[in-house]
Amino acid sequence: MNLWRVEQVEPARAVLDFSSSGQGHRTVTQLVADGEILANAIEFTTWSAGSTQVEVCSECGVERCASGGWVAPRRSGEHLVWLPAFDELAEDDAEFGPPRYFAERGLPVFEPPAAGRVAATVGVAFQELRALSYREVALLLQWTAPGRLLGLPPAPPRVRREDVLAISSGDREEMLGRLDELLAVALGSDAEVVLQSLSDATEPVGFFLDLPGHPEWTPLVHSHDRLELWVAGLVVRPTT
Repeated sequence: MNLWRVEQVEPARAVLDFSSSGQGHRTVTQLVADGEILANAIEFTTWSAGSTQVEVCSECGVERCASGGWVAPRRSGEHLVWLPAFDELAEDDAEFGPPRYFAERGLPVFEPPAAGRVAATVGVAFQELRALSYREVALLLQWTAPGRLLGLPPAPPRVRREDVLAISSGDREEMLGRLDELLAVALGSDAEVVLQSLSDATEPVGFFLDLPGHPEWTPLVHSHDRLELWVAGLVVRPTT
């Protein structure tokens, strides 16, 4: 999955037709970025610390009436990340899937000050948002891996080795083992992490896959003489 860096976000007024549910026309506030409606009716959404349905039913405004449109808002340093609602997805991936724009635009990462503006618009204090955890990074890598290369929840993420033809640097078996080790550590950790851009001291490790199109996948990066997870073009670093 690509990364969608959101630099500007604006609240916008809109009128939704709830006539079919007997409510008539209702004026709502929507959250818009780059011409995309991120949340279609802020007033009808419960903005919780866990997960939120940002796309409610367009005919009645009732949460969970329509399927999909769920995100898990997480702060990462001064950034805001909207993840898939992993805990709910494990129960029902059709009911709790993320919004359509995840597939079309990428994983939304709100740059400061857009991150603070999102929080203020929906009425949530930014510092009270749940911090992005190492466990969630492991689940994100599993969810975005091409060809379900890391398996499916609730099974722990482990690389399907027969589908990795070669890697860009290092020993293939060693790198496969290190990836499994890092994923296992991450999955068992609620430590807060931040996502950082690559620096001159970092070098991605490409995995060349025996899948249609023979894609290259980069879940690891060499950084300051150590290996770290790499997701959506960002290095994952625990804060402690």
